[in-house]
Amino acid sequence: MNLRRLCASGLPIAVLVTICVLALAGCGGSSGAAEKPETARPAAQILRDVHSAVAAATSVHLSGHVTSTTAVMLDLHLDRTGGSGAVASKGISFRVTRIGNAAYFTGTQAFYRHFTNAAGIALLNGKWLKVPFTDSRFAAFSRLTDMTGLLGQVLQPTGTVMKAGTRTLDGVRVIALRDTTNRGTLYVAAKGAPYPVEVVTGGAHPAVVRFDHWNQRITLRAPSQLVHLWQLQKLATASS
Repeated sequence: MNLRRLCASGLPIAVLVTICVLALAGCGGSSGAAEKPETARPAAQILRDVHSAVAAATSVHLSGHVTSTTAVMLDLHLDRTGGSGAVASKGISFRVTRIGNAAYFTGTQAFYRHFTNAAGIALLNGKWLKVPFTDSRFAAFSRLTDMTGLLGQVLQPTGTVMKAGTRTLDGVRVIALRDTTNRGTLYVAAKGAPYPVEVVTGGAHPAVVRFDHWNQRITLRAPSQLVHLWQLQKLATASS
């Protein structure tokens, strides 16, 4: 599991740990004709089927927690055009919405301190900051709404993956695929489309992240009460 690629960012916030520890296992390729039940397939083929199912999905909801130096909670609804959700970690919390090329953020003062001064924090109080999705200064946060990129990172291989039996999670029959490198486990739906159901990692960064509501339509609305990035930059210049 390569945790460093997605963690590289100029904004040191605990949410980056969340994304970095989610990567479990996966490989590219096409699933081909399904002549056998998913449980009868070898681990590598199941992972190819997972990859294909995820690539064809239109939306997903993911939620859960991960522990690094502190616990990080996340709750995100994503589709191929954007997404929205919330992230929280010991006093630092924010909400994010992206619609196309526009990203919007609102959060606690502790969150704002990562990119603005006291005057900027006062301006943002009770409002949303609008930034271009491509702005590199906010890339670490904007990536949380990129369904293609985020799930692509989650499904990156890092070690040998082996089948570890079946079980039932909240009424869903799943196949367990264990990554022998980091002792993480990916649970895949055993019936129907082989979507990821849950990722569990142990060791130094324990995490549990659930995936559900695949292909259910989500509604994204631009927030009101906006502060534009140029306004924040102008205020920072004036108060420096």
